[in-house]
Amino acid sequence: MINRIGIVALVFFVTLGTNCFCSTITPPSDSLTLDTININGHKYQAYNSLNLFRSITQEAKFQTLGDLVSGSGISIRSNGVGQLTLASVRGLYGNQLNLLWEGVNIQSPMNGNFDLSLIPGFLIDKASILQNNHSSMSGNSALSGSIVFGSENVNLGRNQYSAYFSMGSFNSYFGGVDVILSNKNKFSRSRLFYNQSENDYPILGYEQTPFRKRQVNNDFKSFGILQEYSYTFKSNGVLSLKAWLQQTDRGLTETISVPNPRSRQVDDVIRLYSDFVSSGINTYYIKTAFFDEKIVFTDNQFNEYHNHAQTIVMDFSKKWRLGLAGRLTFGINETLNKGIVKEYNGIRFQNLFSGFISYENKYKKLHYTFSLREQLHNAEILLPAPSIEFFSFLTPKMKIRMNSGLSYRVSTFNDLYWTPGGNQALLNETAFKNEIGFDYIQRKLKFNFSIYYNEISNLIVWMDNGSFWEAENLRGARVLGTEINVKTLLIDRRKTQLILGVFASLNHSVYTKTEIGNRDIKGNQLIFIPIEMGNAYADFQFNRFSIGISDNYTGKRFISTDNSSFLNTYNLVDIKTSYKYQHDKSQGEIGFSVNNVFNTPYELFKGRPMQGRSYRVYLILKIN
Repeated sequence: MINRIGIVALVFFVTLGTNCFCSTITPPSDSLTLDTININGHKYQAYNSLNLFRSITQEAKFQTLGDLVSGSGISIRSNGVGQLTLASVRGLYGNQLNLLWEGVNIQSPMNGNFDLSLIPGFLIDKASILQNNHSSMSGNSALSGSIVFGSENVNLGRNQYSAYFSMGSFNSYFGGVDVILSNKNKFSRSRLFYNQSENDYPILGYEQTPFRKRQVNNDFKSFGILQEYSYTFKSNGVLSLKAWLQQTDRGLTETISVPNPRSRQVDDVIRLYSDFVSSGINTYYIKTAFFDEKIVFTDNQFNEYHNHAQTIVMDFSKKWRLGLAGRLTFGINETLNKGIVKEYNGIRFQNLFSGFISYENKYKKLHYTFSLREQLHNAEILLPAPSIEFFSFLTPKMKIRMNSGLSYRVSTFNDLYWTPGGNQALLNETAFKNEIGFDYIQRKLKFNFSIYYNEISNLIVWMDNGSFWEAENLRGARVLGTEINVKTLLIDRRKTQLILGVFASLNHSVYTKTEIGNRDIKGNQLIFIPIEMGNAYADFQFNRFSIGISDNYTGKRFISTDNSSFLNTYNLVDIKTSYKYQHDKSQGEIGFSVNNVFNTPYELFKGRPMQGRSYRVYLILKIN
């Protein structure tokens, strides 16, 4: 893999070297405005999307997507720092949401999940969580929503050279280089990074354990490159090419009862992406992508297991304007998945072909959108997935919105073919999603309130049948929840700003079906899903100095279906501060952060203690 990354990097840099770009421009802020986000080739209104970036500092560049999600009031399940990290959105699980890179779903076809710890914030310029029914238009699995992230790719006519470095607790180091070259019609960006950590943090709350007092076999090393290139044609079209190569080698933690863990995993991925976007009144989009994912897992007895998946994506959509306010969008998507795993007893293939149509318009103050998605799974026609959304401005600053629709999730390779336990007779999971919300927006205040009700059927569950674990459609679930998101600019002067924000959610996610032969679980909270969650933050900026504090609360999480066992609530406080400077054509930022300030012990899985207090210092230098 090292040689492969080196060769690709050399080819791209030689290509860049043949271009001479020269211009200077002040770089844009890292703050993002996400009233609309790009999904599946065109912009959907996403009024209740959550921005994962805070503009106060650029510390997010040294974090992972899992870190960004956990700081946004979204529930996280993780085995530890640098370990498997999954997000829970609106009372459901990680394999029931879409993870979209540049509008293309990169969820694993093997198990339907994606490890958010493997996505470095250094490669992300924009990120948000989309929770309304339009997320289902982005493809399979969007029962709860979509996490959307990608790069800014704007022709600004500038050259910029940036260097990133950080060091922190438990021998953590990060280094990255970001080179932007562009002129009026060409844009090239090269990002390379290296990240490592020993992660041998003290184990809090387990002082009496006879096994160990520090976490072991928790180290990781990760390096990669993201190369981007775009060309703007005189005929008002833009062609973009992107290559993302990354390798991660890490030790895997076990529960505290395992005295000598030594299992490891190597993740080796290649992601290639291209798109062509026309401009004008009637716009069309063409996307292609190829993903190659290899996982080598070595267990405690040094047995190796090789998993290999490949995905090809072809996507086309076209947008027409109809009259003054109408817009019609049509799109088709072909996704071909291939799984090569010993336990599948052969090479497995999956063909997902889908089409969608969406019509948006307004009547007086009422804006409405009707959408329909249809999908074929290996030539089998699935249940159509319609959705409808309304919103209306009661006043110029007040808006009410409603949406309703269907989504579905196709069974993964593991669910269908894993030996033993796979079940090729599984039904697809389906969700009937409904939401009503209210927004109030003015210059210094943004208030969002949502109530949602989702009914999920045919939940796929792996159950112990006495001999082995087997996949079955045994459960259903009902989710009733509320969300409040408030952001206010309390002080806004020439050199001084104070921003306060609060996000809170209640998720009553319960089972609606009792399994034969088991205890009655109907009405019990889903395991690992907290009922209460909250996040509050304050960001203060004076001239070039800034300081921010955030408080993240996660409620009790049950770990048994009868709700007799649970993980305790926890509250984490983080502080970060930075100073930005500028001199002639150079600018930079130096920052310092403290995570888990009060050294709070907590668990996201039983018997897997998480990291206590940790520190990071970082330096960023940019030259135009």
